[in-house]
Amino acid sequence: MRAAANAMAGGELMLLVIDAPSLGAQLRDHKSHTPPMLLALERIVTASFENVDLPLKVRVIPVFNKADLVRKPEHRTEIENTVTTFATRLFSDLQSGLWLSSHTESGISELLETIEANLPAGNPGELFESDTLTDQATRTIAAEYIREQCFLQLGDELPYSTAVEIETFDESDPALTRIQATIFVEKESQKGMVIGSGAKKIKAIGTKSRERIEALIERKAFLGLKVKVSANWAGKSALVERFGYGEVSL
Repeated sequence: MRAAANAMAGGELMLLVIDAPSLGAQLRDHKSHTPPMLLALERIVTASFENVDLPLKVRVIPVFNKADLVRKPEHRTEIENTVTTFATRLFSDLQSGLWLSSHTESGISELLETIEANLPAGNPGELFESDTLTDQATRTIAAEYIREQCFLQLGDELPYSTAVEIETFDESDPALTRIQATIFVEKESQKGMVIGSGAKKIKAIGTKSRERIEALIERKAFLGLKVKVSANWAGKSALVERFGYGEVSL
C-alpha cells in the first residue's frame, strides 16, 4: 500500500479501474449496503493516507473494464452513479468515467486520448535523455515480460497474485545472456495451471518471454523458468517488497 500511496501522492493522474460486471453483481447482492469492492478501495485509501484529509487532491478517471459484459444502459448507469457517489468522498477531482473492453479493444483509443489530454505537457529532456527507453533495470523489465506472458498464455485461469523474481541475470558471455527466473503463485493448484499439461504452458511462457527479452537486450538469451508456491505472498509486506512491488521513492 505504501507504493500505491506514493504513486497517488506524486502522480498527475490516476486511473481507477473497476471490474464492471463484478461490481454490478455486488450491487445486486448488497442492495442496501456498500459493495465490498468499494469498501476495499476505501480501506486502502484511508490506511495509506492516515494523516491526510480526504478527499485526496488527485485527478481520477474511473475506468469500467469488461464493458462487453455489461451491455444494458440502465446497468451501466447504476454502476457509474455508484462509483461516482462513492469516489467523490475519496478524491477531489473526479473526471467522467470511461468504458472499455480489453477483450474487444473497444474504448482503448478513447482512454489513451483522455490520458494524454489530462496530463500536463513536459519539456523534452527535462527528466530523461530523448533516447532513454525506461528508468527501470533490465532485469526488472525481464520479470515484467515473463509476468505479462503468464497472463497472455493463461488468460482468466490465473489470478493477478502472480509474481516473478529474476534469480540470475548473467551477461558475462557477450554472445548469450543467461537468465534464471521463478514464477510465484499462491496455491498449489495454480502451479499446475502455469506448468500446464506436458509443460506446454510454461514452455510457451518461456519462449514468448525470451523473444521479447532478446529484442530488448539485442542479443541471444537463455531463459530458465521455475514455478514455486508462496502462500498468500501478496499479504506479506516483506515478500511484496522482495518481488518489486514495495515502496517506491518519488
